[in-house]
Amino acid sequence: MYLSAPFNRIPMKVSLPLLLFFTSLHVLSAQTKGSLKAAEALFEKEKYTEVITQLDPLLEDAGQLSDKERINAYFLRGQAYYEITQDVYLLGLYPEAFFRAYADLDQVTALDEKGKYQSLAFAKIQNMRSAMMSNALRKVNEANIPNLSSNQVADLANTAQQFLDILIGLEPNNYLFFDLRGQAQLARQDSLPAAMDFQTAIRLYHDYPPAQADLLLTYAYYRTALIQRISLNYDQQALNTIRAGRRFLQQAWSKADQEDPRQEKNYDQAARDLTLLELDILYSKEAYQAEALVKFAQAVEKYPLEYSLHCAYASLLEAPNPEAAISQYKKAIALDPSRKLAYYNLAALYVNQSVDMLKGKTADNRTPLEQRADQLALKAVPFLEKAHEIDPQDKQIIRQLMTIFLRTKQTGRYQFYKAKLTD
Repeated sequence: MYLSAPFNRIPMKVSLPLLLFFTSLHVLSAQTKGSLKAAEALFEKEKYTEVITQLDPLLEDAGQLSDKERINAYFLRGQAYYEITQDVYLLGLYPEAFFRAYADLDQVTALDEKGKYQSLAFAKIQNMRSAMMSNALRKVNEANIPNLSSNQVADLANTAQQFLDILIGLEPNNYLFFDLRGQAQLARQDSLPAAMDFQTAIRLYHDYPPAQADLLLTYAYYRTALIQRISLNYDQQALNTIRAGRRFLQQAWSKADQEDPRQEKNYDQAARDLTLLELDILYSKEAYQAEALVKFAQAVEKYPLEYSLHCAYASLLEAPNPEAAISQYKKAIALDPSRKLAYYNLAALYVNQSVDMLKGKTADNRTPLEQRADQLALKAVPFLEKAHEIDPQDKQIIRQLMTIFLRTKQTGRYQFYKAKLTD
């Protein structure tokens, strides 16, 4: 009797807050069901932006929802975002719609392992793949448009990578996705991750070859070689990669439709770009000079209309064969008379020859040699004047003309160009 009264009163003190707690859960559940019903009604009316507004507060704290409610809410909002991706106007208002649709629908596939929504959500995701691929490709191309600011490039490349990260998650053995992601990263100047993606693309292409040969994958080799040369300063590895790219191109070409003009164009362009990059590396290092002379001789025969090739080959020839160098410069001038490089380099060759003629000479034979050297320097004048006509602001050209006219005692012409220097 003495224990019964206080013992009976104790549970009443703790049961009241428990009762209130369960009551609040009941109210919350009712509110949640009401919000979900409202969102379903709005979806039926195709008011997709209102569906999102209705569900955002619920999903901000998804832990308060039951499993069924959480799955239903994610599925509804994911479908709303999906429908927005199909409408150009709405997509302009919600540019993140693809990513948000994927995130919500992916949540459904993860949560609803055996339920009715999983296959529907997965089908929606698959339906977005083609559009995501198109958007990724477009953003990569836009990121490589000249004269964009670094911020613009970064924004475009980041968006492209968001699409490609999703696509790679959906299809991790697709070489195209890795190749494109590498291009996005390279545009953003993330060289090492880009190189890793290009190498993965190459490996996947060989492990899972496509039904039709893809000649454009040659550029995965090309871009890898660029990174090895510029970012890693590893010229020999870059040359090895270029040569591996050339072997790949030949193999792909043997399997391609060689009657297709587009395939032939892709082959020719890729072969040309690999060759020019290889020549650029060979040209830049004295250790490669003997090989460079052989390769350049072959290249100017294969690509006789390449102005820069003739100029570069001519500069290599200046020391071992100046007459051949002069011939190459003149071929470049004939190809494009509007560019100053060949004019200036040819003039510099004549001036340098005239200077070399006087080196180490004694006073006894200096006068006749000076006359011959002056005549050689004067050969440079028409080419320098043409270069000056093309680029009147280049002061180096003006100074070279002044030096020649001063040396050959042509005072009037010297003063004429001196006045230009001070204009």
